[in-house]
Amino acid sequence: AWYHLARLYYNRSDRTNANRALGQITGELPRDLHVDYHYLASLIKNDGSHLQNVSEAALLYADESPEYSYLLFNLAVTQLRGGNVFEAVMKLEQLAGYSGTNREMLALADRSKHGLSQMATQAQDLPRAWRYLTGIRTTGLYSNRALLSYAWTAINMKLFQEAIPALQILDQRSIAIPEVQEGKVLLAHLYEQEGSPRKALKSNVLAEKAFKQGLADLSEARRIIAMRDVPREFIENLESIMDETDWYSAHASVDYRKLTPFLIDLMASHPFNETLKDLIALYA
Repeated sequence: AWYHLARLYYNRSDRTNANRALGQITGELPRDLHVDYHYLASLIKNDGSHLQNVSEAALLYADESPEYSYLLFNLAVTQLRGGNVFEAVMKLEQLAGYSGTNREMLALADRSKHGLSQMATQAQDLPRAWRYLTGIRTTGLYSNRALLSYAWTAINMKLFQEAIPALQILDQRSIAIPEVQEGKVLLAHLYEQEGSPRKALKSNVLAEKAFKQGLADLSEARRIIAMRDVPREFIENLESIMDETDWYSAHASVDYRKLTPFLIDLMASHPFNETLKDLIALYA
């Protein structure tokens, strides 16, 4: 009961009471709650205070709970913050080795590889960072960050020709994406360094045009928002991008192909999902 109460509080973005409820749990947890409990605790106690309480029992039930992979990722992040780099790398390596077909797990594997590449870059181990980056898909949720990191790593390794294809892929994507904005400027700069002034000039002209179009799109979006009942329309159209889920115990399943770049990170936000649920209840 305390576990479910903690989960309910967390879904209402009330971390204080969620943490208090978790603190009331004593004794042995039911088998089917082991991984779920530790996963929830890793979300609420993200300062590392939960690490010493993660029991070996959770590992025994790894195959029975989809939350296990996320628990592993959360623990890796917490251990990294605490300076335990070796254990963090081991966990991320385990996640990065996923080779199945589950889209969600593939995205988590990409995220793990990107994290590992950043750690390798900070350690000045560019060849290792390069190996991680070359293993990330170019079309997944983390592809934009990976392509930009790939390009910067190639530049730092003086592999200028290797950086150009990654930046060209980014250059074809929406100007609304921050990595695309940086990539457009970087591509022109790279052509300059390569000794191709005509390509650099063309890239600069196209980049300026894209930025102006992006600003125009923002102005148009603000104009439309001022005219319409956007929250109600957004809720009414949720069916086209989200599956129906339990009213509190599960997050909505989102078809990312139907989301604009502006919405991808927003839909991943826990407080935003809770606000959506409140709006759905209000409009119902």
